[in-house]
Amino acid sequence: MILKERTKSLTHRVLESLNFRMNLPVEEQLKYENQVKGWAGEKQFDFYMGQFNQSGYVLNDLVLHYKDTVFQIDSLFIANDSIYLYEVKNYTGSYFYKENFFSQNQAIKFLTH
Repeated sequence: MILKERTKSLTHRVLESLNFRMNLPVEEQLKYENQVKGWAGEKQFDFYMGQFNQSGYVLNDLVLHYKDTVFQIDSLFIANDSIYLYEVKNYTGSYFYKENFFSQNQAIKFLTH
């Protein structure tokens, strides 16, 4: 059961509105494109969570304050015996896990002499 629906961030809404009215500067256009990709990834995650057949509660876009710090949790799933915290990313390209971290798969360059 979803207790808190996902909403677009204020930054996303402002950039979206400006984008319809003007040509955004390059830096702002990149920010806007990242907001759009992030939103799409979060909506896709919500779809997959909707297919999940475990009872519990879903809280999306939690904004929390702790010791003068504000942070956001993309999704929190509360089950009977566990709490699952999800940070959703929507990066493009190929990534792999090696030596305890994720890396982007880059083309191998061959050097000739």
